[in-house]
Amino acid sequence: MPKGIQKKWHIIANEYVVSLFPIFLMLESFTRGFKKTVGQTVGEIAIKLVNHSSTYLVVPALWQKAHLHFKEKVQNNPDVLVKVFQNIKTTTRNLLAFTSKLKARELALASNAQLYQLYHRFCQLNRQVYDYGLIIGLLDFSDTTFLSDAVRNKLQQLLPANKVSQYFTLLTTPSQASYDRKQEINLLKILKAIQHYPKLMALIKTGEPAALVNKLSKISPVIFQKLRAHQQKYCWLIYVYEGPAADLVYYLLYLKDFLKQNINPLEQINKRKQELAGLKRQQKEYLNSLKLNSYHKKIFQLAPQAGWYKIYRRARQSQSYWQLEPLLSEIAKRLKITVKQLRMMLPAEVQRGLIDCRVNISQINQRLSLCVYHASDGRPAKLLAGRQAQKFCRNIAQPKIDKSLKQLSGSTAFVGKASGRAVIVNTPDDMKKMSKGDVLISFATNPNLMPAILKASAIVTDEGGLTCHAAIVSREFKIPCVVGTKIATKIFKDGDRVEVDANKGVVRKLNN
Repeated sequence: MPKGIQKKWHIIANEYVVSLFPIFLMLESFTRGFKKTVGQTVGEIAIKLVNHSSTYLVVPALWQKAHLHFKEKVQNNPDVLVKVFQNIKTTTRNLLAFTSKLKARELALASNAQLYQLYHRFCQLNRQVYDYGLIIGLLDFSDTTFLSDAVRNKLQQLLPANKVSQYFTLLTTPSQASYDRKQEINLLKILKAIQHYPKLMALIKTGEPAALVNKLSKISPVIFQKLRAHQQKYCWLIYVYEGPAADLVYYLLYLKDFLKQNINPLEQINKRKQELAGLKRQQKEYLNSLKLNSYHKKIFQLAPQAGWYKIYRRARQSQSYWQLEPLLSEIAKRLKITVKQLRMMLPAEVQRGLIDCRVNISQINQRLSLCVYHASDGRPAKLLAGRQAQKFCRNIAQPKIDKSLKQLSGSTAFVGKASGRAVIVNTPDDMKKMSKGDVLISFATNPNLMPAILKASAIVTDEGGLTCHAAIVSREFKIPCVVGTKIATKIFKDGDRVEVDANKGVVRKLNN
């Protein structure tokens, strides 16, 4: 620790359905890989894993120091960020080229040493993705939001106050469709094909999807094949770190919801195309009207790209984790443990298990309930469990929260106003609570929450900035959204009546 900096861990982010693997790679990038890509590491970073959920911990002064270092680089030469985007594409393509070749039948014939070499190679390739992909988070996340601030501050200088949010939302919206959008459009095309089969439409609308799956191939082989092809193309989108991937029931539920809303698929497809074309046209008009200098023109171009590249990187990594399943399953089989237990091991332990047949099951099981992985620049990482982990956790700063608060502020991700019943949705299991028109409140959204997101009249998150998932999808699907409130999930509870004024970045509790 540098002199004068008090050691106190602060929570920077939370995630769910996550294990030690592959998160330890992320922490290694922050403390080692950034030396090459940023020139400055975050010094120290840790993750607390409790019952399949994670809390990311940083020393704020060290995080801020790394942020300012890279911010200065971008200010001096914005094309630095362009190179980051290019490397994100290159490294994710390399990763997927590798994982796409992992087939269960061939892996079953591989030796233990060969399995470890494949596992080790995956870790190398995925670390390279993180080495570049995490730079966007360092530049624009939580309290360190350079791109968001640069765009908003410039707009505040040039525009009347009542136009800033409108311009900010439009000019920071990616003009390329996300995989979530592509998946939706492809499903709408299938819905259009289903309209030629009135009996099938009725079955999907009123029937039980799980029961219909088994009959679908006989009722309509054409639609069955289209759905199968759709599943193979997009099932990994909701996999995130460890699945499950989407099955046919998942997509039949989607279609059922479309039918209940009486959605006209052709109208929606054309609407999406027109929205994207209109967005590009409007962005060009707005940028021309602002008369920006060359530096700010570049920053305004980079801001929406940063959001798109962040979700692109996460989506492609999600695909790689799905493709990695056969390798993890085969290794777990050889070690006589579950894949869940395997995910709580470090590479050296996987190697010992495969080569020397030594696996400490009780140690792994202890980590499943609580462990801490602590990575530092220039020092070996530490994995703590049991009492050591508990002791470490005592040094995590706990923010004081006034639960009597009735109003919170955050950053506008997409403008608009909405009110409705609050529903806390942090995990896929929480989605069953959502009804159409509810206000979705989450510490952070992920692609596996999309069915709930599409029902929401508004979205509110604790975390996030310009490039977070909630910000991107809210703009794409035009849902009023406020991100970065820090404590919305602590202040509001299921059933509260809330109003979201995303024009002002305000969320308030209404009298029930």
